[in-house]
This record gives sequence, C-alpha cells and structure tokens, in this order.
Amino acid sequence: MSPSDALDFNDLKRISSEAAIEGFVAAEILKSQVDRGECRELYFFRDQQGLEVDFLIPRPNAGLWPVEAKASKTVTPAMAASLLSLQRALGARAKRLIVAHRKFNSSVQTVAVARGVEALDISQLVADLSRG
Repeated sequence: MSPSDALDFNDLKRISSEAAIEGFVAAEILKSQVDRGECRELYFFRDQQGLEVDFLIPRPNAGLWPVEAKASKTVTPAMAASLLSLQRALGARAKRLIVAHRKFNSSVQTVAVARGVEALDISQLVADLSRG
C-alpha cells in the first residue's frame, strides 16, 4: 500500500467493517506512540470464557486504557459489557474505559455509555493519545 492509499479520518465514513475499524484504530494508537517517542505497545485481551477486549493501551503515568473499537455510529450500553467485565479483574490498573466509534453526523454525542465507560469518536481517542 502506498502512502496515497492509506486511510484517513474522512475514510471512516465509508468503513462499516468492524475488523477494518479495529485495524485503523490499532494503526493510530501505534502512530501516536511513535510520535511521542514511546515504545510501541499494543495488546488485546481474550480469556477462555470468551471475554474479549480489542485493545489494552499502556499509558505512561496514566495506567491501562482498555478500548473497544466499534464501526457503529450509535453507541449502546451493551458495547461496554466486556470493558466492565475486564475492569472487575484489573481493578485500579484500568484507568480509563473507552468505546471508540465512528463520528456522529449530529452535534449530539454520547459521552458516557455506562458508569465509568466513555464513548469517544476515533478522532477524539487519537487526540487524547497524542496528548501523552
């Protein structure tokens, strides 16, 4: 893939595949780490009972950020279930629980999906990651 073929935030409008969104978010997470001169670290979680979380992002001085990436523009409380389950196991190490989603067309955005879980559009997540 040449640089001109690379996806950008405008392309997210056309992507409906969960796997493609996850790939885009993974690339943005790693780019933000490289841009800040950090070691590239990106993990996922899956256990024998089927609990799965898309990304576990270690943050310097900010703990671990579990993130679920969703192709949907509509965020529902059910999307937070795996994050909340993992938080019970991680305890205080999970500092920020995030459902990252495609951007809404309206100005009204969902901010809290469930108690302690934030809904951020993908560009907001990347901006927060870039702040260090």
